[in-house]
Amino acid sequence: MSVEVNVSHSEMFPYAIRLARDIGAKQVFIEATIIGKSRHVPDILGIKEDGKYVLVECEWSTGQKFGPSGPKQQLADDEMLRAVSDIHFIIGGPAKGIRKWLVTRFGENAIHDIAEMKRNYGHLTI
Repeated sequence: MSVEVNVSHSEMFPYAIRLARDIGAKQVFIEATIIGKSRHVPDILGIKEDGKYVLVECEWSTGQKFGPSGPKQQLADDEMLRAVSDIHFIIGGPAKGIRKWLVTRFGENAIHDIAEMKRNYGHLTI
């Protein structure tokens, strides 16, 4: 048996939790399922006091998940979930190349660079 851990991706989680809290989440869950028009499993799911959701996705790589029928496009198309959610992305590594794709679907303010977050918050751990 072997275990593969994507350290770059998992290092983003403390920053994603901090971002969700800064946006107003009172409860935070890691990889919880939420269902709008379709099923989504964001890296971080927060719930605000008013019941609105905060979804934070940590992106270190690119690939099929950004394709026309991939989960990120499904999230972009899920009007039901987007109406009751603040959706944010933390990007780093090769995923910086999909910044434009994310900005056109989620807006400039929804995209956060992990290097900048590390400079602003210092070293965070869970």
